[in-house]
Amino acid sequence: LVPLALGALPPAPGLRVGEGLAGAAVAEDRTVIVDDYDRDERRLPERSGLGSAIAVPVRVDGRPAGVVLGGREVVQPLPPEVVEVAEVMAGHLGAVLEVERRVDRQRELLERMQGLEAMRGRLLMEVSEEVRDPLTVVRGISETLVTHADRLPDAQRERLLAGFVEQARALRATIDALLDFSRLQAARPLPALGLGRVADVLPEALDEVTATGDLDAVVRTDPVLLGRALEALHTIGPITRIEAAAGGRHARLRCTLGRSAAAPRSRLLLGLTERLVVGVGAGWAHDGDVVELVLPLEDTPRAEEGP
Repeated sequence: LVPLALGALPPAPGLRVGEGLAGAAVAEDRTVIVDDYDRDERRLPERSGLGSAIAVPVRVDGRPAGVVLGGREVVQPLPPEVVEVAEVMAGHLGAVLEVERRVDRQRELLERMQGLEAMRGRLLMEVSEEVRDPLTVVRGISETLVTHADRLPDAQRERLLAGFVEQARALRATIDALLDFSRLQAARPLPALGLGRVADVLPEALDEVTATGDLDAVVRTDPVLLGRALEALHTIGPITRIEAAAGGRHARLRCTLGRSAAAPRSRLLLGLTERLVVGVGAGWAHDGDVVELVLPLEDTPRAEEGP
């Protein structure tokens, strides 16, 4: 068995798509058979001494993810029954790995749902505080003005009215943010995950923002929901810089904000944005004026990347 992208198995050292018999089977996505391996142009030096050989791609979710490689010391055509055994073996192995991958995805989905439920509880508490606090101030100012307006100095009355207006604006901003995200969730209750380049999932609102790094990395996400999340971050920040770094199975988008996200409205928008980001299967980390999004890369390496 020559792994390429088979779950936790490490990729075979030196295997590159298109090189060697196994690499040819992956690149062409078909069974490759040779009667005399030592004379074949795809022969690899470290595998000399073989006679006849066969390489069968292991397909997971319809794409080659590894190779079953077999051979004999004798130079002769492989019997049909040997070819059939190798292909059946590869087919069964691919089916098992597909089931394992589905189980892993279901486990990840369950963990994500549990995380979203906990996040919703925290968000409700935060929203309650951000609605209750301005209302308490507004009620206090209103009661003071109704009861003592005629006895208050003009300067104090003006300060109270200014505070009233400020708290009313804060309350409206909170309600507007909630309504905006509620409309988005109603219009798109479930994420539509697909593959796209990092550069292509950045919304137009960020066209003027400096973006560097692995912008050609292909990630699995919902571009609409991710775009709205980044737009919300831009409203908080604004975002001054985006750095993309791809490695392992994830791409990291490091977003630097222009100012601290500690204001009440900023905290609320951050909470709502985090819920959007986690909902599309991405990770989230916030530290001061930096927010990092962790997006899963496509499952199978591209042909030009090798293992």
